[in-house]
Amino acid sequence: MNELFQRAARMGALLDDSALQRDVEHLLSAGQERTSPHRDSDDRFRVSPELNLDSRSPLSFRDSSAERHPKRFLGTYQSFREVLRNPSRYSVAHVEATTRLVSAAAFPAFPIKDRKLTIGSSAFWKERLLAAQPQLASAAESVGCILRSERNTVRPLGTAWLLLPSVIVTNRHVASLFCNIKDQRLSFAPGSPETVWLDGREQINDSLSAPPFQSQRSAAVVEVLHIDKSYDVALLRIDGAATTAWCQAEPIQLAHALPTPLKDHEVAVIGYPDYQRNVLGTVPHEFTDEEYQRIVGVLTESFMPNQGRKLVQPGLLTELVRRGREPQLQILRHSCSTLGGNSGSVVLDLSSGKALGIHYASPDWLQDSEAVPAPVLCELLTRLRLDEHH
Repeated sequence: MNELFQRAARMGALLDDSALQRDVEHLLSAGQERTSPHRDSDDRFRVSPELNLDSRSPLSFRDSSAERHPKRFLGTYQSFREVLRNPSRYSVAHVEATTRLVSAAAFPAFPIKDRKLTIGSSAFWKERLLAAQPQLASAAESVGCILRSERNTVRPLGTAWLLLPSVIVTNRHVASLFCNIKDQRLSFAPGSPETVWLDGREQINDSLSAPPFQSQRSAAVVEVLHIDKSYDVALLRIDGAATTAWCQAEPIQLAHALPTPLKDHEVAVIGYPDYQRNVLGTVPHEFTDEEYQRIVGVLTESFMPNQGRKLVQPGLLTELVRRGREPQLQILRHSCSTLGGNSGSVVLDLSSGKALGIHYASPDWLQDSEAVPAPVLCELLTRLRLDEHH
């Protein structure tokens, strides 16, 4: 619960930015239009009166009646700011829903089309992402989706990116879907009906019904180089000779050290989030179906139109923590809005264009996402002596 309140407080601080205020209001109006069952005389969607709160009285829903009906607070920017600045005064349902909604506006997702970033309506991120456009475009060329073909079906497993020539990095839990972790090898034999490959196209939906390797942006996964026992990391070799596109792609450079100060450093995750696999996590039981749909409508504004696309998901680094017994694991936390399918995505430094980590966990919209720090990957390459051969 303390972590939820901390994230809520960060959201409240971000709401002081006037550009983000506009983004929040835009997203809320879009969510209202997508979900409200009420229509006015000219047949345009309007907000149900029940979902509005008098902006002059942002505290008016603290009474017991309002506590039983969280929908009364879902309407205005003023109530968002009040809840997030003083989260301990409100019910968990209030804080959870408010944090989800503001997170969607603060940390949206933008598609890459024709090797260019489509930023959309976000005023808060527009200047930042335009300045980082060259770094983002270059890194995006080295990011692909891992696809698996078996019994005439193709499904996406996660994201991977080019770490060295013909060497990609993804998560251990992604590799476990087609690798024997104990034996450190592929779980299928070459030439078998099952095939796993990396597809670097901006839109992979077409790949799900097409034969593998139809695109020059596809390359077969041919060897397991290393699956780590401590960190959620796997190194795989792809058939780089099979495609000129992956031969020409530049590996993403690793940062040997994390930025100082780390907190609030601007980054972006690049990957293939799967909207259908996980959107919200657990929705508080206090919300009715109508209220749930309202939240869903707002949160999917960033993701649903871009299902199956390679997305840039900007955010901020929040902290570096250590977990577990000796040797303790280093965990890099960030605020990028990530979903299932982002597993294995690069966490890119917007200023340098280098990788600061590999994303592996998206606990919920209510918690920071987690990544393996880039210095850990550097140490791994040195230990395996892979950096000596490339």
